[in-house]
Amino acid sequence: MMNRPGKQRGVVILVVLGIIAVATVSAVNMQSSQSLTVRRFQGYQNIQQAEAIAAAAERFAAATLFRDAPENDAVDSREDSWAIAIPPLPVAGGTISGCVYDLQGQFNVNNLVDDNGVADPAQLAVFSRLLDALALNRDIGRALVDWLDSDAEPQLEGGGAELETYVAQVPPYRPANRPMVSTTELRQVHGLNGSEEEALEAYEALLPFVVALPRGTSINVNTASPELLSALSDDLSSHGDTLHRWPDEGWTQFPRCGEGVDVADAISGSVDSDGEDRTPYETVDAFITASTLDVDGQNKTLSDAVKNLLSVSSTHFLVRADIEFGGSNMTQYSVLQRETDGRSTVLRRWQSLD
Repeated sequence: MMNRPGKQRGVVILVVLGIIAVATVSAVNMQSSQSLTVRRFQGYQNIQQAEAIAAAAERFAAATLFRDAPENDAVDSREDSWAIAIPPLPVAGGTISGCVYDLQGQFNVNNLVDDNGVADPAQLAVFSRLLDALALNRDIGRALVDWLDSDAEPQLEGGGAELETYVAQVPPYRPANRPMVSTTELRQVHGLNGSEEEALEAYEALLPFVVALPRGTSINVNTASPELLSALSDDLSSHGDTLHRWPDEGWTQFPRCGEGVDVADAISGSVDSDGEDRTPYETVDAFITASTLDVDGQNKTLSDAVKNLLSVSSTHFLVRADIEFGGSNMTQYSVLQRETDGRSTVLRRWQSLD
């Protein structure tokens, strides 16, 4: 029996409709894939452009530090041109803002141990008092010494932590026994490690006041926080608020940039909103004089050991650049070391993307 022409046409129509449906789905999938590829490529381009802008910001900061070196007669403070935060400025396709921080206004944890692997008593005493000011256990300092030294034996009496402490962790790991590259490594040190809320809170409390730099850096008294200045001796425990040279608690913003600072305000920034004189110390001796106290009729001044830890100039700075480009947001941090000729070397950099 032969098929009727109408029935044949119906089958053909169904086949054609099926082909059209398959073609449509394929086209939609292809278009979706192409759109995703285009978006990915655009996002990659945006990130590349943001990185280029961040690199320019890094070079600008290095140039500012270079110009500052001879201008200020080896004195670095928050009144210098490098310390002026840049508010969001337009660039082609986005904005950029940023700031520079003096990292020697913080305590360098690598200074706790000298090049021979021995704990430095003056540095440890300052760090221990800083822990006291932050209501943290002094055992953290002892454990940190053992983390940094090169041997496998606890170095200090009354505390410390070596291999047997860390292999008991879950999962187990070994102490670094070397200088820290980043303060994020503190999260592995006994007393700051583990998942306990107390350890995390201790780490977060300590982090704004410490830095990991090459050994031998000094504490710049012009950019140190009140907590660190108070930790220089037992006698100064309540005098950091008077001695510090930060206008209006700017140290609490680290590492955020805060609002942009007008150049005229920066130049006249030696007096804060409470009327306190924040004129930078021109010499360490000027700081020593300011920190000398009359206690029961006797002058209490800083020891020579502590004096040797101090300076009024710096060689290590943190550059922060915040870039928005094409809907992508990137923050780049760069640690610069300024050499004696004023030129800067990038020790490390890292980025975060939103």
